[in-house]
Amino acid sequence: MRYHEVLLPLILSTLLFAAAAWVTFPLDQQYEEDRLALPATVSAGVPADVLLLQQTLGAFRGWAIDALWLKALQRRDQGQLHESMELSRWILKLQPYFPRVWNFQSWLLAFELALDSRDPAERWTWVKESVDLLRGPGLRANPRSSEIHDQLSYLFWFKIGGVQDDASPFFRQRLFQEWNRIVGKESGNKIEVENTLQRFSELLKTPDWQRDLTIEEKELLGFENSSEEGPYEVLVQVLSVLDQDRITTEQSKLLDRLRCRVIVEAMNMSPRLMLQLNQWMGPIDWRVPAAHAVYWGVQGELRRETGEIDVDLTQDLLADVLLSNHVRIGLQQLILQGRPVLNRNTGDLLTIGPLPEFLPVYLRALEELGNGEQIPDQFLGRTKELMGDTALKAWLLEEDSLSEEIIARLLRLEGASEEKVLQESIRPLVDRLAQLVLQKLEPDEALKEITIPLQASTLVAAAGGGVISEARRGQQLVETLEKSLDQRERRSNRYFSLILALRSPRASAPLTVKSRIWQTLSEELRQEIDDATRSVLREDARLNDVEAEISFPGL
Repeated sequence: MRYHEVLLPLILSTLLFAAAAWVTFPLDQQYEEDRLALPATVSAGVPADVLLLQQTLGAFRGWAIDALWLKALQRRDQGQLHESMELSRWILKLQPYFPRVWNFQSWLLAFELALDSRDPAERWTWVKESVDLLRGPGLRANPRSSEIHDQLSYLFWFKIGGVQDDASPFFRQRLFQEWNRIVGKESGNKIEVENTLQRFSELLKTPDWQRDLTIEEKELLGFENSSEEGPYEVLVQVLSVLDQDRITTEQSKLLDRLRCRVIVEAMNMSPRLMLQLNQWMGPIDWRVPAAHAVYWGVQGELRRETGEIDVDLTQDLLADVLLSNHVRIGLQQLILQGRPVLNRNTGDLLTIGPLPEFLPVYLRALEELGNGEQIPDQFLGRTKELMGDTALKAWLLEEDSLSEEIIARLLRLEGASEEKVLQESIRPLVDRLAQLVLQKLEPDEALKEITIPLQASTLVAAAGGGVISEARRGQQLVETLEKSLDQRERRSNRYFSLILALRSPRASAPLTVKSRIWQTLSEELRQEIDDATRSVLREDARLNDVEAEISFPGL
């Protein structure tokens, strides 16, 4: 073979690749001008191998991305999720400034792969990876992307804060534990939280806030580990050995620096914006998912409004962000589930109670949609329902005065006179709440659609899966609602409530809870339990490595 027959094509292909790579430079400049890509100084989070791959493919990069994207969608539709994930990873290597692919990969993790497992801890691993993917490499490559910020908000209010995933109670416990370490146990105290965030904001102005702990500082914290770990992992280990009831001033300063690094580096959040949200909106407890839904929703709207990466939340911008759908939904959740209710002995999360202090800012958000005058009709029904649910949640937690206050606000919203509000306050509170619950029924819905799930939740709470007041008062509400039913209907509802409680997901009703429910049943009632429910209980016992007969005698 002649050398020129090989050499000429080789030289030609090399020149073509060089020309293709050269063409990408003006394209990249145009991307930066159009804010589709970031300058190298800003996008330093993109690995060098990714940048090399982009330049090597040159003008062929767009073709490769299109082909891979179509193939990734096809694999997803065929149920080949892992293959689809791998293809999306390649797309992100070729084009890390493609927010839709980051959201696509996040969706696969949280909504597809997570559901392959029945184990709540395993699901949480996938969901957390989904969140970390977006707020970490996703936002570092696309810090101006409102699309990624919106997806993060959605993950917090829908996947973690909602009830659609039966493992969501477990997700909320894990999120609570994580942020309890980051912001401290005083998270429910507005003044303490603002003071902490103010210290963090001031700390960010100092030159060495990112500096790793020295050997002497680690010794001061009682921490002796030289392995390469992230700031959150270091914080967890420090808190495990530090006596937090006897913290010195120097130790407190070091903890502040460590926690500040976790918020900024690991969570990619701004202590300054967190502080501003606390000041503008109310006492946000960062240990609940709704707080993060609001934060990322606000960040997304700020990106849309200003196009800037770091901006202060002014009063004018606040009016704009309140128009965001994600911010409004986050505020709804903060009102209904904004305050952690803890076990007084262990400090563990029992449930999340209402926080009606956010009602004024939520109502203001709705008024902004009505040109600042009144709440639009299409939102009025949902607002009334939200206030009724909040009043009910407060009553279940034995916070009667709070429940009374919310019902009075609801009546005024409906246009009731002060005389009417006073007359209503004389009626038993449980009767008024029952009336609000009945208003939620559709014309073709039976009463049991409400009372069966409610009674099932009371059974779970009474067996240790919730707050005891929720069990006691929940049963009282069920009895009030079912006054018009005969004995046979009430007995039937009780049976189906029991079945629903025994079939509850392990995240909300662990094996110990179901075992206590079972042991309260008479022998006659145990015999009536259907085979499908018995199969669920056997599977729960097997997954916990326990003999079914031990947890459920006579099963």
